[in-house]
Amino acid sequence: MDIESLMRKLLGDTVWTNLKSDLNIEYKPSKFLPAMSIRVRIDGCRKDVVCLSYECSAQGGMHINEDHFIAEIIDPNTGEVLPDGEKGELVFTSITKEAFPLLRYRTRDICVLNREKCSCGRTHVRMSKPMGRSDDMLIVKGVNVFPSQIETVLLNKGYPANYQIVVSREKNSDKLEVQVEMTPEMFSDSIREIAAREKELIEALKSMLGIYAVVKLVAPKTIARSEGKAKRVIDNRNLY
Repeated sequence: MDIESLMRKLLGDTVWTNLKSDLNIEYKPSKFLPAMSIRVRIDGCRKDVVCLSYECSAQGGMHINEDHFIAEIIDPNTGEVLPDGEKGELVFTSITKEAFPLLRYRTRDICVLNREKCSCGRTHVRMSKPMGRSDDMLIVKGVNVFPSQIETVLLNKGYPANYQIVVSREKNSDKLEVQVEMTPEMFSDSIREIAAREKELIEALKSMLGIYAVVKLVAPKTIARSEGKAKRVIDNRNLY
């Protein structure tokens, strides 16, 4: 995808057309990244702009421009750099930015780095699609749990994204409970049918998270909302 198509996709045709009347964009030639570096002129001032990452035709992850950025994965709690292939928070350090350098800028995105050669032929490190955010991560029974993982399971099973995660501690052991709203079509007075649905979700969540979670299916519009959105996480462990 060239810069023209990318900007139209990001900004929309109307906004991009208006901007083009004020911006004079020249492509900066690059043997390996022909569309990743551009030269922009605004009010007579010229500035080179480099994209942080881009996706290739293989679509096996976003290639990071290592000519300009150093990417690392850290433990979001300790800041310790993790080995390649491990899941953690993505941080960037700029190596060509002069006026305002970034040193291990914390993105709060949880992902994995892959340094194996891509099938497209490029050797730049690739970052996976973000798996969640470090600021909404829970540690339950020593396992990192992301609300986005739970939401993925629910959506795959046909449930709406109206749920609440309640974490508590009983007898020095963490307890994870997921309350899930049913759709009006799912709602039933049959205890057996609801129990079967709960069992199905328990198994799916255990497969995704690696730990057991109690599942409680509740009637539509039961979970309390704030400004139209359900509060996702309630942690009653008083860890901090």
